[in-house]
Amino acid sequence: MRVKTLLVLAVILLAAVMAGRSLFERGLHVVQRPLAAIGTWMANQMIPSAIQDAQNALSTLAIDQTRLERLERENQELREALDFIQRREARAVSASVIARSRSEQRWLFAIDRGSDDGIQTGDPVIVKDGILVGKIDRVTPASATVRALTDPDMGTAVGLLGRSQTIGVAEGISGKLLRVKFIPQGELVAVNDLVVTSGLETTIPSGLFVGLVNDVRPEPNAPFLEALVEPIVDVRQFRIVHILTEPPQNL
Repeated sequence: MRVKTLLVLAVILLAAVMAGRSLFERGLHVVQRPLAAIGTWMANQMIPSAIQDAQNALSTLAIDQTRLERLERENQELREALDFIQRREARAVSASVIARSRSEQRWLFAIDRGSDDGIQTGDPVIVKDGILVGKIDRVTPASATVRALTDPDMGTAVGLLGRSQTIGVAEGISGKLLRVKFIPQGELVAVNDLVVTSGLETTIPSGLFVGLVNDVRPEPNAPFLEALVEPIVDVRQFRIVHILTEPPQNL
């Protein structure tokens, strides 16, 4: 009898404990629910902000990397140009491009050097290691306008690398290519030949790189050939150019 009584008391006590625990857990859950909701709201607010911050940081890194690559490229181009100028014992003025023509028919750009720096109309404008990109078209004391080789109003006497004679005059077409006209029928001109200045013009020395031949064809209704030439570089990609104010007579 005594053992049975103890068992009954134990069951009652256990039930009371379990009931109390259940009440405690329900109470704790009531407290936890709003706290969890607050935490979820804060996380939802912070995650987009953190993502945006990360995206901004990545964009900044990408911009910095692009600037670094551009500076490295420009430094390499400057070294090539200075090495070319020193080897040829030429006198040159470096200038920054400050404006460009937006016309597809006129390929002009302005530089921040002028007659006060010794620049004159007709001076050759180069980049890198002797690549001709244009000539000085107009000059003021503090600035100048350059007409690019690909401008339709530009004409430059040219020859082929390794040959001394002039084969024709390179004129700009479509703002992207050059056409060399009046090439004698017997002149050997082939695709991928390197076109250079011939030295026929008094202000332009021979041997400046112009472009590569990509097509040769007979001129219509004339006893000449004409060649299409692709410039070696796109002058629009350059922010710094070099003007040969006293170039050597022969490169």
